[in-house]
Amino acid sequence: MPLWGKIKPAFWEHPQDHDQKTLNYRRMWTVNFWVALTITLLPLLVLGLTSLYFIEEQYKLERKEVNNRLHRLLSVTSLQMSGFFQERESALALILQRNDQAALADAGHLEEIFKDLEKTFVGFVALGLIDSRGRLLASAGDNDLAGGDYSQSPWFRQAAARGSYIGGARPAQSLHSHLVMALSGKDPGGKPFVLRATLDTLRLSALSKAMEAAGVADAFVTDQKGRLQTPATAAARAVEHLDLPALVTQRPLDIVERQGPDGESALVGVARIKGTPFLLVTLSQPRESLQNWEAIRFYIIVFLAASILVLFAAVYRGTLTQVNRLYEADLKRAALLREIVYTNKLASIGRLAAGVAHEINNPTAIINEKAGLIKDLVVHDPGALDPERLSAMVDTILSSVKRVSTITHRLLGFARHLPMQIQTLELEPLVRDVLGFLGQEAQHRNISINLEASGDLPAIDSDYSLLEQVFLNIINNALSVISEGGRIDILLDQTEPEMVRARVIDDGTGISRENLEHIFEPFYTTKGEDGTGLGLSITYGIVHKLGGTISVDSELGQGATFTVILPLSCEPDDAQAAELDIGEAAMRAKGAGD
Repeated sequence: MPLWGKIKPAFWEHPQDHDQKTLNYRRMWTVNFWVALTITLLPLLVLGLTSLYFIEEQYKLERKEVNNRLHRLLSVTSLQMSGFFQERESALALILQRNDQAALADAGHLEEIFKDLEKTFVGFVALGLIDSRGRLLASAGDNDLAGGDYSQSPWFRQAAARGSYIGGARPAQSLHSHLVMALSGKDPGGKPFVLRATLDTLRLSALSKAMEAAGVADAFVTDQKGRLQTPATAAARAVEHLDLPALVTQRPLDIVERQGPDGESALVGVARIKGTPFLLVTLSQPRESLQNWEAIRFYIIVFLAASILVLFAAVYRGTLTQVNRLYEADLKRAALLREIVYTNKLASIGRLAAGVAHEINNPTAIINEKAGLIKDLVVHDPGALDPERLSAMVDTILSSVKRVSTITHRLLGFARHLPMQIQTLELEPLVRDVLGFLGQEAQHRNISINLEASGDLPAIDSDYSLLEQVFLNIINNALSVISEGGRIDILLDQTEPEMVRARVIDDGTGISRENLEHIFEPFYTTKGEDGTGLGLSITYGIVHKLGGTISVDSELGQGATFTVILPLSCEPDDAQAAELDIGEAAMRAKGAGD
């Protein structure tokens, strides 16, 4: 069995309302569920979404602050590195200004100059003098130059042609990576010679580490092709992953977001080191500084989702239980009220017992008389039997039997507790059958009951037994308020193409205005202990379930007029709805009790 078949509530398959003839429990539950769910979730959603909005705004502000902080770090550090190179370039320029080629070619003098540089500036590793033909003339310090021809070296050619050169000596694979700085001067013949200095990268590495201490994940120096100039094992992998040349723009400083080597989003900062071909590159993980906000956002989302699920289940269960209880209560009430309708019918029969007994007593007396006469003739004077006379007496007996049978069948049909049966019927004969129950009481109290029906009154499709009960209740109600010698007029006509009208007019005591407002309400009666307050209420329910209307017009002391308007055709679906819940309509009836 599907899951829905197991959890489906009992009211789900209840017949739905046809023109509001029965309650639509499915729609009632749906409306209650969504209204309750909306009222319950709306404040939670507003609070949760507002919190998420402010957290997102704070997250953006924090993210912007991360970018600004990285921008400041890049700007300051790149300026410091640029200053490092400018200071050392100025020192070499000063040496060239104060010493000619001959002085610098003196190895002892060049050594003294190098020692002075070491004392004054950090980072000088060696000095070398190369003449205009590219030959090493002298060197000092831990020089990486050896005797040979450097005329084709890129650093020599660029320094000789442009006056200066800054570049890497070799890839930075260890803590002893070096940079080359070369400046050119003029020998006595006007030809360029080059003063070459070898610089270590410890100072640049220290500046990079300072950035890492300030919150940057990794910082390093590269050339514009992405080749590392400062040692960094992690950075080597990062540079290969980043495709650094594609990130270099015309701007001196730029920050972009890229996927890091570990697959997570990373901020890549690229700043040009002024006066050099080098770039300062930083990698940072914004999530490390923003993880608290992301955690708060995650917890709020989880809390909202869990709360929605819990509230959804609670509202679903609560509304389902509420409508289920209402459905069960309505079923019990409908069953009870159907019994009340039936009990009211039996009570009407009890009130009519005297009239019914009289109706049956007359034909039985005739039967007794004719049967006795036939017996006397057969026993005492068989020869006097006249076939025609005997046949006439038998016909009288049969006619009386038929009359008794008609009365008893009518009484049994009225008393049966049967489901609704829609049939084509004539309204005038039906009312006359009802009057047959009441004729004896009316005759005994000298009350005149007049029935008038228009000649063109059409037949209608409705329930015979229920309409009998309607007219019996109305006429009985009229008899109860009429004094001896009173009058009841029953007028049947057609006022609309698809409707027939029945008016019951009495000259009784009438109904006061305050009672008129409640006359169709259940258990409302003006008869004291003699009334149950259900007759007119049940009548109201029956008429409305048969698709008609009932109204009353009365003033105190001037009698009352009850008007019943019935459709020519009562649909079978409506009839079934009426049988299911006729008492419910009676309980909802508005008006005054009988």
